[in-house]
Amino acid sequence: MNDRPRIAFVVSSPLFVRNYFRTDALGTLEERFDVTFVVADDLGDMSPVEKPGRKVVVYPADKANRARQFNTYKVLIQRFRHRSSTFQFRLDRMFEPKRRFRRPLLSNALRNLDALRERAGIAYRRTRLRIMASRPVFDLIRRSRIDGLEPSRGIAEALTAADPDLIVMPSSAFDPDGNDVIRQAARMERPTLFLIDNWDNLSSKSVMLLRPDHIGVWGEQSARHATDIQGLDRAAVTVIGTPRFDHYFVLRDDLPASHFDFPYILFLGTSLAFDEASALENLEAVLDRHPERFAGVRILYRPHPWRESRDTILGRGLERVTVDPQVADQYFGTPQGHRFQPDLSYYPGLIGNAEVVAGGLTSMLIEATIFGKNYIALTYDDGINITNQRTVLERSEHFRGLERIPSLSFCKDRADVERFLLNAWDARGTRARSEIDAARRHFCHDDARPYRDRLADLVSARLDADRKT
Repeated sequence: MNDRPRIAFVVSSPLFVRNYFRTDALGTLEERFDVTFVVADDLGDMSPVEKPGRKVVVYPADKANRARQFNTYKVLIQRFRHRSSTFQFRLDRMFEPKRRFRRPLLSNALRNLDALRERAGIAYRRTRLRIMASRPVFDLIRRSRIDGLEPSRGIAEALTAADPDLIVMPSSAFDPDGNDVIRQAARMERPTLFLIDNWDNLSSKSVMLLRPDHIGVWGEQSARHATDIQGLDRAAVTVIGTPRFDHYFVLRDDLPASHFDFPYILFLGTSLAFDEASALENLEAVLDRHPERFAGVRILYRPHPWRESRDTILGRGLERVTVDPQVADQYFGTPQGHRFQPDLSYYPGLIGNAEVVAGGLTSMLIEATIFGKNYIALTYDDGINITNQRTVLERSEHFRGLERIPSLSFCKDRADVERFLLNAWDARGTRARSEIDAARRHFCHDDARPYRDRLADLVSARLDADRKT
């Protein structure tokens, strides 16, 4: 007879398949508990989930229900925009016109007609959202769209079949399926534990529609976002780290072989639009001006796999730039969105063998610090995009405090790139990794135990807490 506590582990996105099933995150959980995996039917490749002997329950994804809840999230962002500077930034991006007026406006009204229509549409949608977020209207929305909703039938039936003692779910804090999980958990009187998947999720997405009983977060910064922005009690938050980087702490002492037969500066692109082609041109020019330092060195460009912009470096004449082959098809071809999930085992060899890392503000800068690499953050205004990296740095909550990491430098003027690159190049390997680790842990925790054990211990603690209530 199996008398182990029953856990339902809910997976709603292919991103979580990569981060939890293609890593060693769940091994101890499956050893200690009777786990049923409750998964959406639109995850794509199910082979990492459907291992022999595993109990898996598949629920139908309700796309219409997801769309309705995402619209409600927009109202919440407007309503609680004062809680996070990133919420207001998100709103500004949401209503940024795609076209720009020519001046003077009235001198060529026909040519500007499309732009006028777009402006009018933006003004209407912004006004409508503000009205919906106003107190009397928002109270009606809360009752009808939040408090009064029933859980989706598929999730309700799947969780009922699993009959868990605790429901665990990776989450971006922006998950319609997660709200249905919380609703059904309340019906079943079962506790919930959400594992926040990225360091910015609690400060950049929205205020959570519904709150789980407990959350696990990356680091102390995320824990503060949970209390100050999301309104959770600190007792309902545990710092646990992330499974995505767990194997880095083993591999950084015994690096895999480089994927490339040349020394390189790794350039990391961002998901938000930024003029990366011009930044690469600037870097290449620096290398050319210092042949004694950079003989044979190339720039390895890794565009963000889910970037918003569609411009490429084709036709820019970059002779020392190589696009990372892992993401080349996604970059040059038709993007697959989140259906494309890069293999995490590739990253240690990519980052660990770089001489220096440069680029925009991205979670991969945390990965670079784990490997002790000097990272040059290009945080200047590109003169083109509302999401230029200077604005992103100034308006994003989760990037605050990064200056405490000694291997990270902020280049806030395009003219200073050369000086920053030369300094970072000459300082390779001079900073103590322990010093970098101590500062980085504020954002991304690690300790002597692997993530799989930290997760299983947290699950045990939540089960014990529920028995005492």
